[in-house]
Amino acid sequence: MTEINEEKSHFGRLEDFIEMAKTGKRIEMEVELRKQSMIQVADVGETHDTNVEISTYLWIADYTFKTDGQIYKLSKVYMFAAAHDSPNSLRLNNTIANARLQVDYNRLKAAHINFHEKFF
Repeated sequence: MTEINEEKSHFGRLEDFIEMAKTGKRIEMEVELRKQSMIQVADVGETHDTNVEISTYLWIADYTFKTDGQIYKLSKVYMFAAAHDSPNSLRLNNTIANARLQVDYNRLKAAHINFHEKFF
C-alpha cells in the first residue's frame, strides 16, 4: 500500500522532484488542473469604509508524485485573473497559463518523469 505524505517536507517544489529524477530515481507523476474562484476585497477610497468586492480566479495545477512507496502532493498557480475580464483577455490568460505549464512539462520530461499532459 502506498502512503500519502502530506506533511511538510523538502519536496515542496517541482524542482525538488526534477533534481531527484536526475539522480536516476523512478518518479511517477499525475497532474490535475482546476480553476479556483475567489473574492478579493479592494479599498477604493481614501478611508477604509469604501470597499469593493472583485471576483477573481486562479488556474492551478495539482501535482501528485509517487516515489519509493510515498505520495507527495503539491500545487502551483499558473494564472491569476479577474472574472470580469474581456473574452480577449481570457483567451490571452489561457494562452499564458498553458505556455507556463508547457515550460514545466518540458522540464519534467527532460528529467525523465513520465505523465500525461493536460492543458487549461
